Amino acid sequence: PVRAVRAVRPVGEEECVCISVDADDQLYVTKDFIVTHNSITLGAGGLLWFVACWENARAFTVAPREDQLKLNLWKEITQLWPRFQKVFPTAELGKLTLRMRGGIDDTWAAHGITAQVGSDEDVANRMRGFHAAHQLFVIEEGPGVDDAIWETIESTSGGAHNLILGLGNPDSVHDPLHRFCQKSRVTDIRISCFDYPNVVCDDPNVIAGATSREWIEDRTEKWG
Repeated sequence: PVRAVRAVRPVGEEECVCISVDADDQLYVTKDFIVTHNSITLGAGGLLWFVACWENARAFTVAPREDQLKLNLWKEITQLWPRFQKVFPTAELGKLTLRMRGGIDDTWAAHGITAQVGSDEDVANRMRGFHAAHQLFVIEEGPGVDDAIWETIESTSGGAHNLILGLGNPDSVHDPLHRFCQKSRVTDIRISCFDYPNVVCDDPNVIAGATSREWIEDRTEKWG
């Protein structure tokens, strides 16, 4: 059986939606053998590492939609949470919120922020008040986050230990994540399926059901 696109028609402007497939992990393979959402674990682990290492650290995760935050990065945080809480028993995990001291204390915490279409100026204005000695922004699906919000995050991250981790596929030279990657002070890392553990270790069982060497060879033979 063969499936093909029969027509593409404009239907107006809507909020940015990340494409997913009907699978438990929602992953699929796209151009250059890039597995979508393969950076979620990196973002979740990076956020937990940051708040664990520096007292009174503040961390923020940003995505175009709230359901993206819930289903992706914060879902991964939830999966890692039992091990994290064993080390930090006073920490509490809520809806898009992690408070290291529990309760309503936000002096040492992480929060999820929605940067949906149409709210760019409103969100940007709120972010201008975010300042801390140890501060981390994790921007999920970076190409879908508005330029105004990117600029605000960069402007408010002026401290010596204010970090920005941008995630996504910057395929267009016009999207904000691509432009961020081009800056001299930014380290740009692109990971493809050629770097997948199953391929590097030559073991198809490292991540069950993921990319194999044979699969890549078949695709290369077909597409070059």
